[in-house]
Amino acid sequence: MVTSIIIGRNISKYRVAYGYTLDNLATFLGIECQQLSNCENGISNISVINLNKIADLLGVELDELLAKNTRSILAKTHSQPLTDIDIQSIAEFNRIVLNYIKMNRLMGSL
Repeated sequence: MVTSIIIGRNISKYRVAYGYTLDNLATFLGIECQQLSNCENGISNISVINLNKIADLLGVELDELLAKNTRSILAKTHSQPLTDIDIQSIAEFNRIVLNYIKMNRLMGSL
């Protein structure tokens, strides 16, 4: 069973590895930093909609955020602080890439 503690730990792990601050991610999700912090610490749950947004931003499948044992994460660093527009653009690009990969898998299995 996936718990809020596992999900929160995974969100935090990816957020830090990819160089996003609590404020960056909370702003992107449209929630308060404290609410995101509570989710990362397993105190409260995060919505499925926001989990999908996080997966898009990180360029991972949703199940990766739910997994008890996540894959190794290659840290991504940013030479300058990211703006809200940068973060939104990254999420949109990653969603396009993931959809492209899924389409190729489906086409290959036909």
